[in-house]
Amino acid sequence: MRLLTGPRGGVSIERLLLPSRDGRVWLDQRFRGEGTLTIVTHRAFVLTEISVCEGALSFPLASGEIEAPARFVLAVPPRSALPLRFECARLESRGVADLGAARFDAPLLVPGGSLADVPDPWLAPDAIRLDPDRAVPVRVRRARQALHDLLMHPAPVGSAARRVGLAAETLVRGFARAYGVSPKQYCQRARVFEAVLRLLSGAQVVEAGLDAGFSDVGRFYAAFRRVVGATPGRYAQVKNRQDRSG
Repeated sequence: MRLLTGPRGGVSIERLLLPSRDGRVWLDQRFRGEGTLTIVTHRAFVLTEISVCEGALSFPLASGEIEAPARFVLAVPPRSALPLRFECARLESRGVADLGAARFDAPLLVPGGSLADVPDPWLAPDAIRLDPDRAVPVRVRRARQALHDLLMHPAPVGSAARRVGLAAETLVRGFARAYGVSPKQYCQRARVFEAVLRLLSGAQVVEAGLDAGFSDVGRFYAAFRRVVGATPGRYAQVKNRQDRSG
């Protein structure tokens, strides 16, 4: 069931909702364009198989840029930030997001596989660790983790900066260099990621926003549209339609 086609920076995303099973949200996605976007997870992990059909994809990590193979499995645990760089790229992705526990602590890339071939990427001998925190200054790294603890806080960025002993301006500059997004954008994407999964799991709009850390419904709608390109109600409607057709 088609959800939306929406741009994020220079990259357009078309998203299909597949029939859910085992309490998981299954998505079939298409990415096209040029630019950089950052995957941000909060309480869920993502496990997907990706094919680079045209152009090139890489991961511009603070420790160095890693070029993606033409086909691979990507596993992203909770509380992760993973920047992706698209160069005139067209990608196909099919996978799952799950609010359950993950058995790995950093994003993993397994070359040449599919989800059927690689059921446990954390056990694959050729898995490549895509550690977003490697080579990042310690206090910036700690601030990123602190933001997840503070998502329900009205001013998470300032609180995280104080917690690690940095001026807010210093944190913003260092954070953007390390992860490709500002701390404020990071918080918004973490919250929206959580809200999307809750909506696709059947939660009501207000419930999904509050559970994801938004204290104001208006801000939830604005942030959701900014990050996803659609309203929360659109996601809830698609889920309800799927339930009726099932």
